[in-house]
Amino acid sequence: MLRYIKYAVFITLIIILNSTFTCALDKEEVMTQGQFARYLVNALALNEQLPDAPLTQDYFRLLESRGVTPPGGFDAEKVLTNKDMVILLERALGLEKEVIKKLTEGGETIPSADKLFAYVVDVQGDVEIRIGQGRWIPARKGIRLKEGDAIRTGENSWAALGIGKLGAVKVKSDSEIVFQELSFNPDRTENVFIYLQRGDMLVNAGELREGARFEAATPVSVAAVKGTVYTLSYNGQSMQIQVTDGTVTAYALDSSGNPVGDPVEININEFLNQTGNQPAGGTQSLSQAMADAINSEAGNLQNMVEAALGIAIGQLTAGMTQEEAQAAIEQGLDIAIQAAMEALAEIGVQVEGSPDMPVTFGQALQILSQGGSNLETQANYETPATPT
Repeated sequence: MLRYIKYAVFITLIIILNSTFTCALDKEEVMTQGQFARYLVNALALNEQLPDAPLTQDYFRLLESRGVTPPGGFDAEKVLTNKDMVILLERALGLEKEVIKKLTEGGETIPSADKLFAYVVDVQGDVEIRIGQGRWIPARKGIRLKEGDAIRTGENSWAALGIGKLGAVKVKSDSEIVFQELSFNPDRTENVFIYLQRGDMLVNAGELREGARFEAATPVSVAAVKGTVYTLSYNGQSMQIQVTDGTVTAYALDSSGNPVGDPVEININEFLNQTGNQPAGGTQSLSQAMADAINSEAGNLQNMVEAALGIAIGQLTAGMTQEEAQAAIEQGLDIAIQAAMEALAEIGVQVEGSPDMPVTFGQALQILSQGGSNLETQANYETPATPT
């Protein structure tokens, strides 16, 4: 049933909106809740349940009877925002349980939760994420990344990430990382293992509790840290670690991923170069100018993460009860909108921009068409008459 509804919504809305454009509607024209309700009813094939010559309120009542309402209820003349559209779509597509699951899992208030999440704090330029083994989609602020997810940056681009309350990572230009492990131990200490496929990343790891683990790896090395600021680089042949605070313990890996040689400790203002899979030699001193630059960048990163650890990310980290999650959706809290955007992204519908950003006809068509490539059914509904 869910599959049928999803297909009907996507295909029909694409057809309807395309028809609308042929009637000379400007793609940049802002859509209202009343207009979107009309398209949604038609897409769900519910027209026969409307009275003759239906009014806008008839469309609203029909959607409300199915639990499809925006935060705060319908208002015919109110401009449709991302917040409204996201909640309407996740409810029409039957994704509310997924949203509630995202709001309630992974928190310290839930004893059975064992998942640690990373959060996209800020992005600049061309940045994409991959959820599991899915396709690459544009990254946005606030989206959560879990174990197995990846993020990559294009040229002259970067992404700032927070990892629970543990630390922060900046993925620099033309780089790609995968979160191979993000988990909690039974005592609620954290396990983080980041794989740097290529490029450069800056790590600002907070003081780890006893039993916690924070490691980063390239194909030729692993770096284990405790309360450390450092950069890790890999260009496909060689690796470099530059440490400006704390200590990094590094060890080389052979072509099978097994440790080679003795571990090497890299202390404050030292760096280590390693070529290929050969054990690394001794460390060297890092120039003061380079150390200052790394520390300045790390400080800016930490400020971004601390600013982001406000209500939205703080609530996601802490978790919610079922009742709190439902209330967050009803009220349209940013935390619920973020979770709904994630649920939609996982089925290929990527909504960009802030929750309060108005939605134009063109943006609505683009968003709804994102699920079109995998559709297996066909539906043809006439464009409904404009409600009064």
